[in-house]
Formats: sequence, structure tokens, C-alpha cells
Amino acid sequence: MAGRRGGLGLLLLALACSAVGVGTACWTAWTLWRSARARSWIETPARVLEARLVRGSEETLRAEATYEYEFGGHRYRSTRVSFYAGSDNIGSFQQDVYEELSRYAPPKARNGREARSAAFGVEPRTHDGPLFRCYVDPDHPDQAVLYPSPRIEMVLFQTTFVLVFGGLGFGLVLRQLSTASASRAKELLPQGMPGQLRRLQTDWASGVVRADRMTAVTAIGAAAFWNLLSVTFAFAAGPRALLEGGAPAAVVLGLTAVGILLAAWAVRETAQRVLFGAASLKLVTVPAVVGGRLEGIIHLPRKVRAADGFRLRLECVRTFGDLGEQQEELWADENTIDFDVETDATRTAIPVQFDLPDDQPGTDPDAERPVSWRLDVTARNPGVDLRVRFDVPVSETARQPRR
Repeated sequence: MAGRRGGLGLLLLALACSAVGVGTACWTAWTLWRSARARSWIETPARVLEARLVRGSEETLRAEATYEYEFGGHRYRSTRVSFYAGSDNIGSFQQDVYEELSRYAPPKARNGREARSAAFGVEPRTHDGPLFRCYVDPDHPDQAVLYPSPRIEMVLFQTTFVLVFGGLGFGLVLRQLSTASASRAKELLPQGMPGQLRRLQTDWASGVVRADRMTAVTAIGAAAFWNLLSVTFAFAAGPRALLEGGAPAAVVLGLTAVGILLAAWAVRETAQRVLFGAASLKLVTVPAVVGGRLEGIIHLPRKVRAADGFRLRLECVRTFGDLGEQQEELWADENTIDFDVETDATRTAIPVQFDLPDDQPGTDPDAERPVSWRLDVTARNPGVDLRVRFDVPVSETARQPRR
């Protein structure tokens, strides 16, 4: 019961973080879209009636203004300064806007708004000045804005929210879904299978282990998300800022460089899947037993021309850390196979045989520090090298003599 409550609480936390990330991403995209749309609005002279700098909570500021403009023979009044509503202390935008608008403000006229500004310790600017400018939507002349461009520092701040909360939330959701799937898989395992193997794949029941497929999915998702972020930021910065250099151009360059690396990773993982197909490991005994032997055959639906043979590495790893980001290698062994046993010229079959130590723990994904056994297979192949990983089941039943 306590475990279920803990899992439900973690799932709710994951959904909350995901909602924050998605919500921030949608709000950022909406603001950028409005800024992009406003680039086609018509620049129009405007008379600033009042400029104010209002203090909010926690040292935040908000530049406010009231201005009038004429468009199509009609006079309009607006209070929209930018597409970023509310107070903030991100950068010096609010202060800079107030300082600029104050140079265009008319003589002081005390009213309720001025009194409110004075209550916060900030006096409105009141001297005469020339006409300012605003940007008017020609289709809806009552819609105008003084500063239509996106705020680079705000985009960066919101992007950090999306990456941190969205990444954490979706990562926790995937982890919870994986745990739930593993719990259902336990019911499909053969009778007598050791109890500590509670997170095994459903296909282990038949003695077949499928190669890891999440790496390619993760690579594609990460590359798509990051490059979309790079394009969005470049679009927000605008071509002029990129050509002039400076901080916006440096940020876009850094994001693009990371995006290229992620794209290369995604292409490599996708090419592996397309060229070699879905790899599987057929085990002789399920699960293997510590102190015994791990035997099986790796099947690939494509022929791999491994000039230097197939390098097999089996390792026992303990994972720890709040998010499982740290790993400790408890034991490892490797060997090289110079041949495959497949008679079909279009397929590949690689024999697997490892003697397992009798002083290491078995597979236990539910432990405080989860333990897993992983088999990595690599080979040099013309064009794209082979890289495949299997999570193999190893049990801690009574020690069996080596065969």
C-alpha cells in the first residue's frame, strides 16, 4: 500500500512538472507568434500620455504607459507596452522602457494612476516630449503595441523552465509507465521464477530478450526538441540580431552546435535500426543464475560484415542517485567472436557464452540501489558500426554448479 501511494505521489509530481513545462512552452510559443505577427503591423506616431514604473512583489517592476494614436481617420487609446504582461525582474527591460517612454510623457496631471505609482515610491515622469511610435494592426486598428519584439532574456528564462520542468516531468512519467508495465509483465513470467526479478520484460518469459529500443526513441526526441528550440530562439532573435553578433548570436550558435550533435546521434541510432533490424537474444535458460553460465544466440535479420569480429561485453551494474544518474560497475567480462553461426547469408547469428561469478547480486530493479546485467555487442561494419544492448535476467537462486 505504501509503495502504491509513493508511486501515485511520484506520478502526480511528474504530471505537475510536465504541466508546468508544457504550459510555459505554449505561453512562450504564443508570445513569439504574436511578436512575429506584429512585424507586419504599421508603424504609427503615438502620443505618450503617461509613463509609470510600478513596483510589484519581490522587487519586480512593470513599465506602464497610456498612449494615443490616429489610424484611418480615427483616434485610439491603448495601454499595451509589450506582449509580456505582468511584473518581472528579468534583465533591465522594464527600467529601460520606462526611461525611454518618460522622455515622451506630457506634463504631470495627478490622478488615480499617479497616486498608485506614488504609493509604490515611483513618481510618473511628466515633462513634454516629441511623439513616440507604436505598431498598429491594420486589420484591427484598436490593437497596438509599443515594443513588439520578443525579449531575448525572457525567452531564455522560459526555455530553462521548459527544459527543467518538462524534462523532469516527462522523465518521471516514462519511469512510472515503465514500472507499471514491468509489474504487469511479472504476471506473465513462468512459475518458479525468482521473486526479485520484478521488472523483467514480458518477452523474457519465452526466453527471448529484445534489444534496447529506447535509445533511438530518446535520441530522435531529444534532437527534435532541441533543434525546434534552436529554431524558435533564432526566430525570436531575428535576423538583424544574429547578423550583428553579440549575446543572441552566441546563444543561437551554441544551441545550433548542440542540436547538430544530437541530430548526428539520432541519425546514427536510426541508421542502426534500419540497417540491422530488430536484434534479439535467445537464451538457453531463463533466467541465468549467478555462479552458472549465460548462454544464448543473438539474432539479427541483416548480415553484419564484422571485419574484426563481434565484441561482446557483459557487465553487472548498480545504479544510484536521486534520478539514477550514477552507476557503479560491480563486475564485467568480455570476449570476441570471430564468426557467426547463421547459415542464411542474409542474416546474422552470434553465439553468447559467459561464466557468471558467484559473488555478485542478481537482477534487482526494485532495490534501493537497482542492479542490472547488460550485454553490449559491437562490431565494425562498412558504413555504420553495430552497437546493440540487451538487459539480461540473472537470478540469485541457490548456486548451481557450472556446466
